[in-house]
Amino acid sequence: MSQMIERVSEALRAKFPEGSSGTMPASKDGSHDFGLYGDWARTAIEAMREPTDEMKEAALIYGEVTALDAHHCWCEMIDAALQRS
Repeated sequence: MSQMIERVSEALRAKFPEGSSGTMPASKDGSHDFGLYGDWARTAIEAMREPTDEMKEAALIYGEVTALDAHHCWCEMIDAALQRS
């Protein structure tokens, strides 16, 4: 699971706790079992895959970046977060 999915999962778990446990259980290999929160995180990140016009415009403040460059860069970053690369 990617760091971004873990980060979003943890934020969702903190915002919407399941049960009374304050910690997320670790699986046999020591990694966390994000379960439903991981599914929600993946869904949220997938929904962000296409940048909005406002996001592309915000990237233009760097001068040499075009809206198309910003679009492709954003999609690559989301793909990396989803580990699709």
